[in-house]
Amino acid sequence: MLLYVVSVYATVTYLGVISIQLGYCRPMSRNWSTGSDQCISVQTIPGMVAQQGTNISSDILILLIPLLTIGSFRSNYGLTRKDLYALAFVFGVGIVSIIASVVRFTQVYNVVVHSNSSLLAIRQTIVWALVEKLFAFTAFCLPCLRVFYRKRHSAAYMDKESSGSQVTSISSGGSRSGSGLESEL
Repeated sequence: MLLYVVSVYATVTYLGVISIQLGYCRPMSRNWSTGSDQCISVQTIPGMVAQQGTNISSDILILLIPLLTIGSFRSNYGLTRKDLYALAFVFGVGIVSIIASVVRFTQVYNVVVHSNSSLLAIRQTIVWALVEKLFAFTAFCLPCLRVFYRKRHSAAYMDKESSGSQVTSISSGGSRSGSGLESEL
């Protein structure tokens, strides 16, 4: 149920932010103007707060989905303490991304409200935007790297153990028998 609520929330906020960005400036052509009549909604306080607020709130809600289901994962799938530490690490990386998003919001707010367009203020905003995105991408990719790591290391372990005495066979299903990879997929 929570997954559906968060999915609807993310979709509605996405459409809302796009609508604000396109509809804030009248006439709409001012969104693409490069002249003195240029209008960028995220450089206004309502547009910026709407975009940053929905970004941070949807990040928190997306992080809550697996946090609320970990208890059932542990009992249903037999997660070990090592697995729980790995999950905590991934969530920690995701939380750092959310913290960076909040810091970036304060930086952007400072630039917009105080008209502080100094090179230092803009540079700090860009740094926090990069930190946010890099940690978010890392948190997103870490589960995939776990499967890759296990496949690489289990294959290397099998090769070292066999040392030529065992033959790795390929079944008709395309998976290696005896390698333990079937449970990974």
